[in-house]
Amino acid sequence: ACGEPELLDQSLASIDRAIFGVVPAQYFETIATPGLTEWLSFFYYIHFFVFAITVIPSLFWGRGRRVQELLSMILWQICIGHLIYLLVPGKGPYHALEFAGEVEGGMWWSLVKRTSDSLGPQLDIFPSLHTAYTFSVGLFCLRHRGAHPLYRLWPLFFFLSVNIIVATLYLRWHYSVDVFAGILLALLSLKLGAWVIGISEERRQGGAQGAFEAME
Repeated sequence: ACGEPELLDQSLASIDRAIFGVVPAQYFETIATPGLTEWLSFFYYIHFFVFAITVIPSLFWGRGRRVQELLSMILWQICIGHLIYLLVPGKGPYHALEFAGEVEGGMWWSLVKRTSDSLGPQLDIFPSLHTAYTFSVGLFCLRHRGAHPLYRLWPLFFFLSVNIIVATLYLRWHYSVDVFAGILLALLSLKLGAWVIGISEERRQGGAQGAFEAME
């Protein structure tokens, strides 16, 4: 039987301390209030809906290169992100570090914590896919802002992304290095998404089937 993986929380926390002198999650405890917890919990929780409203409609009604790039970008994030989870297991500051007290909030914090507690082993911290998903959607919409009304909401997506990033640190789910890795993954997946669809178009010109051909 396989044993427990060697958790790398202390290594990740050490990187945070080397950058900032303190793990951000422990710093945020000094300025935490129930109101701020609720504000950030709201944004952390609606990440799932932000992801849904940008991806699900594309699966059913999207056509053309832009939608193919979007779906390819998300696919790269999922594949790369979950592979790195296997290589860099950790439980996050909430489980691995010491705090003076528990996070205190209301309805939104309760929803976030209940959802997190129900999702299994919780070794999925590096990189932060909350960061990668929302930041990459903001970048994608900025890149194609003149092409579709939804893409003109890129300032809103970046606003959501900033709040979600802060929430991952404040609510003690992530180290700052997880967030930086999520931003790098967003940039990488945006490039890879466009690269794959470019190759697909070359294949089609040569008579082979392209990726996402049903969405032409």
